[in-house]
Amino acid sequence: MTRTNLFSTALIACTICLSTASSIVLADNGIYRDRADISVPESGMTMEQVKAKYGAADSALPSVGNPPITRWEYDGFTVYFEYQRVIHSVIS
Repeated sequence: MTRTNLFSTALIACTICLSTASSIVLADNGIYRDRADISVPESGMTMEQVKAKYGAADSALPSVGNPPITRWEYDGFTVYFEYQRVIHSVIS
């Protein structure tokens, strides 16, 4: 395979991967990458801080595992806690 063909193949593969990955949007420092105007809880916030800022979750699932991971679901995003602190916020 020539260098040009190899480059073209790699470029096509990267494009496919990026288009697939772009359908999943994670929060980055509390702000969605695709929607900078929507804020979500930042990593490290406590459950009390999240509740004070965003209100009660639409659904709060019980903790599972060790360490305990808790999931709170809001309209538009989900928050994951380890013990009492946010570890991730994900668009739903």
